[in-house]
Amino acid sequence: MAKKKIFNCVFLEVAIEKPGWGVLSKEHWYGAARDVVSQIKRHCDGVSTINIQPDIDVVCEFCGWDWTEYDSNLYNGGCCDKDKRANEERSVPPIKRCETCGQLTQTEAS
Repeated sequence: MAKKKIFNCVFLEVAIEKPGWGVLSKEHWYGAARDVVSQIKRHCDGVSTINIQPDIDVVCEFCGWDWTEYDSNLYNGGCCDKDKRANEERSVPPIKRCETCGQLTQTEAS
């Protein structure tokens, strides 16, 4: 028996233009999406459902750099000075020279 594909329906993705630059609130985006949904329902026949799905970027709250540390919600690998200062306990301890023997060692974080 051979595999057969049956064409059932088509999904349509509508992107809302971002007016200008800057960060817009979640409320703004959902409000704009609801406006588009009501316009589609008013002007188009045969629409069974409309789902609003956000496209979310995860970034550093201080500098806006893409979030890279997927095992942490608080530390982004030191992407900026504020991230480093806010998470000093995760930073590498400083290197110190032993006064007795002159060997370089990492000090314990206090």
